[in-house]
Amino acid sequence: MERRTVVRCAEGHLFSISAFPMRNLGAGRLGPQRLLRCPQCGRLRSAVPADPSVLSEGQLARALRLV
Repeated sequence: MERRTVVRCAEGHLFSISAFPMRNLGAGRLGPQRLLRCPQCGRLRSAVPADPSVLSEGQLARALRLV
């Protein structure tokens, strides 16, 4: 099974992606944000990994369905 990362765009939308671009470079070099296309609003937005421990089960399930 492929591992998915739940992210939050600058507008607050939650969605999941299969890989977080340039994750291996670390937050110290480029910061935690990446420019991704949000599937909810369809625009390129700054996105950061969301903390799954603070999301409700419903939010997490919905984010994992949105690709």
